[in-house]
Amino acid sequence: MSEPQRTVEHRIIEAVVIVLAGCAPTPLDPHAPFGAAAIAGAPDYATVPGEPSVDRVANAAPDAETKPASLCSQYKEMVTVDVTRASQIGGVLPGAEVLDSAAWDPKRELVVCVIVRSRDEVTVPNLQPSSHCPTPALPASLPAPPPSSAEVQVPGIRAVVEQAELHPDGTIASSRLGVRSYAKSLPPLHTCGRKPAGLVLQSRESTGVGAELAQMAELEAASVPAFDRLARELRAHGAPPELVARARAAARDEVRHARTMTRLAEAYGATPSAPRHAALAVRSLLPIAIENAIEGCVREAYGALVASFQAERAAPALRSTFAAVAADERAHAALSEDVDRWLADALDASARAEVEAARQSALVELRGALEHATPCDTLGLPDRASSVALFDAYFA
Repeated sequence: MSEPQRTVEHRIIEAVVIVLAGCAPTPLDPHAPFGAAAIAGAPDYATVPGEPSVDRVANAAPDAETKPASLCSQYKEMVTVDVTRASQIGGVLPGAEVLDSAAWDPKRELVVCVIVRSRDEVTVPNLQPSSHCPTPALPASLPAPPPSSAEVQVPGIRAVVEQAELHPDGTIASSRLGVRSYAKSLPPLHTCGRKPAGLVLQSRESTGVGAELAQMAELEAASVPAFDRLARELRAHGAPPELVARARAAARDEVRHARTMTRLAEAYGATPSAPRHAALAVRSLLPIAIENAIEGCVREAYGALVASFQAERAAPALRSTFAAVAADERAHAALSEDVDRWLADALDASARAEVEAARQSALVELRGALEHATPCDTLGLPDRASSVALFDAYFA
């Protein structure tokens, strides 16, 4: 087992032990950014110059290298730009929110600020239907997932974002403007693992233990093509063979998990549905990295936390089953982190910043969704308080 893999698995186990022992960490603010984009560099919005209203921030902080956010905050407050000049960059990205961030670039000795200058709630086209994991508590007001992967209009955000580079003394090195569009997904009221693009889950009308297990079986089955695709994409882009092999092994794990959950669901009188998804072609590195950050480093890691919790809190007859699943899911979370590191080395600073923004957005979205967590004593599913505590213990 690699040291990074061991670290991820130990962090998950430690988080579960903390929660089970009743030693919950100080809760995080669900509306605050989670360590915003602490990377050297930010998106290079090669569209139009920002043309800031001044050439220098008058009250520059002396500790810009260690506290870049302070200088960026001053810049945002003191300097204006003409947001009407910005134009759209690229396609629609996933994400519930777009956040300001600040980072120190040690190579160029600059503070890099990513600043949201305007933000509007809009509808955006989305080729990958918004999906969620239904629970018995799913509000009737939420629409059912569309039956196919055809383009649909979904709730989204249109944000004018500025990338500003500042010298430590407050002198402005550069400023550029661009418009980013984000598709907001429906709040996931059931924790999920890695999902393939364009996934359509079947709506669930019944409730109870069997229905929960049927949903788990469907989600486990949905992870199989997601890992198959990851393995193909890693191989196509020249990733280390060890990562490709681990992705293929993860797909086999998910096949086994789906069969196990299907047998359990049928024992409780439920029949799982087969998930559907769009055709999964090999993509460029950036969308792979964004999906891995959201589905792997955030949602899959949280799924491993929940499975590890279930291994201790489910009905005694089910604990060994969930313990086996949890061990695999912890390894999958470690794989996601290792893939994230490899992709970060292959991407430029602009792409790394987009991946980090997607990760922070997914954390905010998941943390908010846990307010709706539905417990199930038989299966050991955590209630709201335990769900939030697991999240905070790991991601904090």
